Amino acid sequence: MRLAPLSSYDWGSTLEWDSSAWSVRAVAMNVGGNDGGGSFNYFGVQLGYTSRLSFGKGTYRVLIACTNQDFFDPGAAQDPRSPELLLSFDQQFGEFVGAFLRIGWQDEGTASGYGTIYSGGIDLRGSAWGRPFDNVGLGYAHHDLMRSLRACAYRLLCVKGGNHA
Repeated sequence: MRLAPLSSYDWGSTLEWDSSAWSVRAVAMNVGGNDGGGSFNYFGVQLGYTSRLSFGKGTYRVLIACTNQDFFDPGAAQDPRSPELLLSFDQQFGEFVGAFLRIGWQDEGTASGYGTIYSGGIDLRGSAWGRPFDNVGLGYAHHDLMRSLRACAYRLLCVKGGNHA
């Protein structure tokens, strides 16, 4: 898993270190434009461990990330920084079945508007039915949706409507 798998045209740097079963990944970047027209800094560190158990390979990660004070918060009613902690577990169970679990926490007083998030699921590899490049899975995710919807509505009304100070 990479910290930033999507293309980005903002300035930053990454660091990756792998040693046997352990890995460390870090990113620091300046996001050139946010909803308020300014820029902010993003920082993330991920510590990973890969196990090879008798029933399958497992990858377990801890991610800590945050922004600086310049992260945009319309109305400045909350602390705009968004420190977060995410635990990620991927485990194979034999040759054809895998599962994942993600649990994350974030300060509920941040501008993004959620405190916890979790997701999990299972997947079946297509090699079980002779199609090794197929993958079928079922997953579930949950987070504090109402708080996020209220924050989104506030942003739409105040930022997009031009009513922000």
